[in-house]
Amino acid sequence: MEVGEIYLVNFPFSDISTTKKRPALLIAKLSGDNNIFLQISTKSRTFTKFSINLLKSDCIGEIRFDSFIYCDMIFSLHNSLIIRKIGNVNENKIIEVKWVRRGINRGSNWEKANRRNT
Repeated sequence: MEVGEIYLVNFPFSDISTTKKRPALLIAKLSGDNNIFLQISTKSRTFTKFSINLLKSDCIGEIRFDSFIYCDMIFSLHNSLIIRKIGNVNENKIIEVKWVRRGINRGSNWEKANRRNT
């Protein structure tokens, strides 16, 4: 498993009662049986500040639709919930994800600076 790979995973609902098959982007490998992912969805949200467009042309593999990476939807997932690898994002997309994640981690100062630049 490598950062930038897209996996089909059994994504647990917040109450952990059921799961749904969803694509997810691996952003960090952890020691042990868990890894860190970001949610990928074909549905656009009204709050798009931390969303990144993911075009099929940004990917290699079985990516069927243009989608969105939600950089604020970060989660740890046990390896047993990974179904299979379905693709990779290109290096530019990995850099874009890291930049947005860095902004989320920095909080309000980044938000103020970002507002001035938009």
